[in-house]
This record gives sequence, C-alpha cells and structure tokens, in this order.
Amino acid sequence: MGILLTLEEPTKNMRDEANAAGLYQHELMGRAYGRIQIVSIRDMIENGKRFEMPLGVAVLRAAENKPSAVQEKLIK
Repeated sequence: MGILLTLEEPTKNMRDEANAAGLYQHELMGRAYGRIQIVSIRDMIENGKRFEMPLGVAVLRAAENKPSAVQEKLIK
C-alpha cells in the first residue's frame, strides 16, 4: 500500500492513477483498501479525513509497552 499526503488538492490524473493501482483485500478485516491513497492536508484538517489502513493482530502484539527512564522522566 502507498500513501500520498499532499499540500495541494489531488488532480484528476492523480486520482485516476491511484484508482488504477486497484484494491488490497484484507481477509481478516473483510474489506478492501485502496492500494494507493491520496489525502490532502486540507482534507485532514477541515474534514477529519484519514488514511484507511488495516491493522493486524501482529501489529498490536508488536506494540508492547516498554517503559524507560527517559519516558518516566518526561511524565514527572
């Protein structure tokens, strides 16, 4: 999957190219995601648009909490 975050509004050609890349079917989530997604900064700020990305169980397992002295120092 590819992500393009842009300051300018995407052109028709940009959207066409992204759509031509097709969809990624995530079997666990049971849905399809654009292989290439384009989101403008304006869309994110004004409309709350975000990238659609699947999260797998492996991602959640890999994100273990590992406190360190530096982190503890920052929250004190």
